[in-house]
Amino acid sequence: MIGCKYRGCSKLESISLPEGLESIGSDAFFACPISSVIIPSTVKNIGGGAFNDTKLEYIKVPASVVSVGTYAFESTTMRYVFWDSSMDIISDMFDDRMSPNCIVYLSKDVKVPAKWNNIVYNGVAEKIVLTADEAKPFYCPKKFKAKKIMYTHDFKQITGQGESAGWETIVLPFNVQKVIHEDGRILAPFNSEIKNAKPFWLRALTKKGFENVTSLNANTPYIIAMPNNGAYEEQYCVNGKVVFEAEDNINGVDILETPNEIKSEGPSFLLTGTYNAILSNSTIYLINKNDNSNGFKAGSVFIRGLRDVDPFECFVSPNGLSTKSIISINEVVRTKTFNSLLRNGKKLKPSILDL
Repeated sequence: MIGCKYRGCSKLESISLPEGLESIGSDAFFACPISSVIIPSTVKNIGGGAFNDTKLEYIKVPASVVSVGTYAFESTTMRYVFWDSSMDIISDMFDDRMSPNCIVYLSKDVKVPAKWNNIVYNGVAEKIVLTADEAKPFYCPKKFKAKKIMYTHDFKQITGQGESAGWETIVLPFNVQKVIHEDGRILAPFNSEIKNAKPFWLRALTKKGFENVTSLNANTPYIIAMPNNGAYEEQYCVNGKVVFEAEDNINGVDILETPNEIKSEGPSFLLTGTYNAILSNSTIYLINKNDNSNGFKAGSVFIRGLRDVDPFECFVSPNGLSTKSIISINEVVRTKTFNSLLRNGKKLKPSILDL
């Protein structure tokens, strides 16, 4: 048995537990900065708080485990769980602070807390719910199928009037079939030809630069902007929560293992998507989302070392050494649509050329 002699040991960053171990005591590794651990297949008991307040990013509970104490796996960094035990999962084993984007793989038909989504059993998930709200990471270590998957993002920025503004970045782990505003409106990229859909801008990076596209595909980085400007008719303005989803109750939606790299190459820089949080540094450029400082309108440029990168975002890095502190999205000039709009004082439908 391992007791609690390592409790609060700030220097303990990794551990190796011996095969033959049967019990991990209460608070055994409480507040230790360990990020990974392999629990031997001989362990039967895991005490309360055993891995509480650690930096565990994943855990595999073997079939041998028959008891797990309260808050044993409380961790805000948990990205996925493999649960091979025949025990039912009780919510207080993990605590309410468990990441909303954590994926739980079950090898047996056990009960899980009613409020949990993101449960994969026999390679199939009934419902996967991902969110940007808490900036929690996502990682898929083993491919599966989801009958339904959805990601929610809150759009607040003002888009430009014939100039670059209001852009954000996005990367998702599934092929999006439908985009819905919280008020029920169907949304779609410009030129998608989806009946009654309100348009938004979606662009992918190519060797020629950013180009308009009509679909949002899995593990591909994009820039995205939702029309939101007083110059447009209200029915076309998008402000608030937007859900990106896919559904297939018969064959399932494929969710593949998370790639090591998610990159698109442009003429002078790379656009890289991430499902992790990345600390700000001088080698990456972030779009100035919700940031009107530095003399640029929010969502108009990529700025070096601006802030931390959130999961489901993308960042830019130059193709080679660069002394630039700013990378422009594009050089957009006022369009005829907006010149006419400003001259006549009439509110119009957004155009793909407006940004």
